[in-house]
Amino acid sequence: MSTYCYELASRGFVVAAVEHRDGTASMTLCLKDQLDTTIRDVDDHLPHSKSENDMPVSDEDSMDDDSIRQRVQFFLDERNENQSDEADGAATRVRQRKQNSRRSILFNTSFTEEWRRFQHVEIWDDFNYRNRQMYQRAEEIRDILDELGSMNKGNPNNNLLNLAFKTTQFKDRLDFSRVAIIGHSFGGATVLATLAKDARFKVGISLDGWFHPVDDWIDKTAKQPCLLLNMEQFQWEKNVKRMFKFQKADPSADRPMLTLRGGCHQSMTDFQFIVPQIIGRMMDVCHTLEPESCISTCVNTSLAFLYKHLDLPLEQIHRDLLDAKNPHLMKGTNVDMSIPDDGPTPP
Repeated sequence: MSTYCYELASRGFVVAAVEHRDGTASMTLCLKDQLDTTIRDVDDHLPHSKSENDMPVSDEDSMDDDSIRQRVQFFLDERNENQSDEADGAATRVRQRKQNSRRSILFNTSFTEEWRRFQHVEIWDDFNYRNRQMYQRAEEIRDILDELGSMNKGNPNNNLLNLAFKTTQFKDRLDFSRVAIIGHSFGGATVLATLAKDARFKVGISLDGWFHPVDDWIDKTAKQPCLLLNMEQFQWEKNVKRMFKFQKADPSADRPMLTLRGGCHQSMTDFQFIVPQIIGRMMDVCHTLEPESCISTCVNTSLAFLYKHLDLPLEQIHRDLLDAKNPHLMKGTNVDMSIPDDGPTPP
């Protein structure tokens, strides 16, 4: 999905791509924070050049996250000062290098890495299990929006990877009146759950969504507009019927369904650009529509829906896409709804 995300970012959107920890990712890296232990090591073993009066003071047994971050920032600031110090004398420089090295080790090991692998499920379409995963994903997305809100207030981001990128540059630059959520496949169901859980999200887009985990509470609760953009070669009768139910739950909400001709389920991903189209069709990573046209149509149709509902300038080309006045798009679905179909077999 990186190509799709890059295209949105190039239009001025701040894109947060969430790596979920519900067991559906092939592999995800989790970092467990150990800043309190690191601070005790620093306090006990390292000399300080700053005055003790300058250091944030807190009872270690009752330190909250803000206190921890303040003390970590104190030592990081001190380390930066030492690195820029041009004091004379080889002994002084050697002593500073040793001190900085010890602090660097402490801060770089202030977390432990935990790799979480894909969790195989015996009954892959178990509703209760997938429903719980869907809501976990929704909460993770809400956490990300909270973090973006903190960045918008100018609060420094506690990035354990020690990247030079400063999130404080986002202060007062994010528009929280124009927040959208977009998801592909299982992410399509996650879009609906997030819309129902959090009214801060003004609009949603489901890209070839898998709606099996969606429950009736979402139908009753979600009120936002949502585009259902499907691919020609993936959907089936039962899944599309669930989409129709979501559409009808709130007739006043704008929830159009469009189908991309010549697209398959992987047409939203980057796999289609890795191999030649003929081989890609054999591997089911692309269909009859060539990859560039496929991703371009998906991106522009998504932008048209976002512009429409986020009060951004909407041009005629955008209206034409939403009206399916494009050779690659059709309104509704290409699925024969008269033939019962429970969907694909387990992977």
